[in-house]
Amino acid sequence: MTGTVATPHILMVRSEGIPNEIKTYRAWILWKCARAGNKWTKHPFDARTGRKASSVDSRTWSLFEEVLEAYEAGDYDGIGFMFSTGDPYCGVDLDDAVNPETGEVAVWAEQIIEGLDGYTELSP
Repeated sequence: MTGTVATPHILMVRSEGIPNEIKTYRAWILWKCARAGNKWTKHPFDARTGRKASSVDSRTWSLFEEVLEAYEAGDYDGIGFMFSTGDPYCGVDLDDAVNPETGEVAVWAEQIIEGLDGYTELSP
């Protein structure tokens, strides 16, 4: 790959848009963007320790309030919810669903979003 690699677009967390029901689970992490070769990736962190969080170790996950407080302190790029067999939720990642220049959502993605009838967010 030649040329420059764009930095990820970081979104501000708007906690009022997140359903209160999922805020009650101890399944929240912080994340920081980092480069892995020519690609940006999100590295998870434990809000209580500041160490890396694990996708398979729920002891490294925190309450929503703990994560939000750490995020607002300014050292992290975002927050995330860790889906597990211990919660009734699922997540669907729709890559390339939004035109980055216009913000328009692709028709195929709109159909999936409407069919799921749940909480939807745009992630970096």
